[in-house]
Amino acid sequence: MALEKYDYMIVANPPSSRREGAGEGVGHHVRLLPSSTVAEDDLVEKMHELEGVMSRGALHTALAALERALAELLAGGHAVSIPGIGTVRPRLAGEVVETAAGLAARNVRVSELQFVADEGLLARINEGRPTLRRRGARQMPSQEEVATFLDSHFARHQKLTRKAVVEHFGMTKYQALQLLTRLTERGTLVRRGSRATACYERAF
Repeated sequence: MALEKYDYMIVANPPSSRREGAGEGVGHHVRLLPSSTVAEDDLVEKMHELEGVMSRGALHTALAALERALAELLAGGHAVSIPGIGTVRPRLAGEVVETAAGLAARNVRVSELQFVADEGLLARINEGRPTLRRRGARQMPSQEEVATFLDSHFARHQKLTRKAVVEHFGMTKYQALQLLTRLTERGTLVRRGSRATACYERAF
């Protein structure tokens, strides 16, 4: 099976994860870019391709039986361990009220499922993976990087677009707009047109 590279982006950690007063810069982490979801038919086709012992119909039946078994066991409050895949645990939600007899819960329900992957599965996923391919966001470029880019770009073009900034620095559209706005406010660039369709010229 051919190994594909991951498409990912680098994003800033949420404010809630940053330590106040730590005096440290904003941390970043890697996030997988959204991709297509594999439907049941595609999953069955892949299972049939890899094993080939069970028919496609039998595989569909097995998946349906797995779904019913999981629903019944999780509804009973059980964690379910699937060898080679991982463990699924139900998490509850409900309202806590005070009664004459003490605290009581009502409207208790399974609000979400927690999945912990088997270490063997993670190892197989990452086995033989090539270098990650970055797309999307990155940290803001330095002033030197921006100056070099502007010199190179305006040596060949009269105008600068947000798309060109996105493609050159690997930013999100929002990050590119932030950078262009900052350069405009500093007097480095002059914006022409509305914000949605703006292009930028070098100020002289």
